[in-house]
Amino acid sequence: MLLNTSGSTIGIDRRTFKTLLFIILFTVIRVLTAIAFNIISKHISTKSILEDLRETENVYTDLRILVILGPMLKTFLFQYIPFKYLLNKCKPALIIMLSSLLFGIWHFYNPLYILSGICAGLIYNVAYYFKRNSNPFVITFTIHSLYNLIAFIINNSKFY
Repeated sequence: MLLNTSGSTIGIDRRTFKTLLFIILFTVIRVLTAIAFNIISKHISTKSILEDLRETENVYTDLRILVILGPMLKTFLFQYIPFKYLLNKCKPALIIMLSSLLFGIWHFYNPLYILSGICAGLIYNVAYYFKRNSNPFVITFTIHSLYNLIAFIINNSKFY
């Protein structure tokens, strides 16, 4: 149960609550893997993985691309299409691995970022597969968007 502004309770069904927890869990896992790769990249080179992403001057265009268009396109290409057309023909683990590899290659900013992209692809593909019977596109898109939003905020903050 949740409270609204007037103090009365409003309900949230168990399925919605579990879905929200799932989205939060997978977003946290994605953020933690990104932190790990960012730490590794700082030890390997003089700049972090995120610095390769600082290319444009228009923050609002970046935000729309990173938080909406990018995750929507990538969820369609790397989760929706492979699972829709291959799930009855291949083992799920093979789809997850191949799609994650392609997702990583798509992120060709530098070699370490490709590896980070493969790990991200694994997270998104596993999430898609686990939720394949309950809005997998929306859930995976949301996880990807939330991660990108967090990365965008950190990347554009004065603390980084």
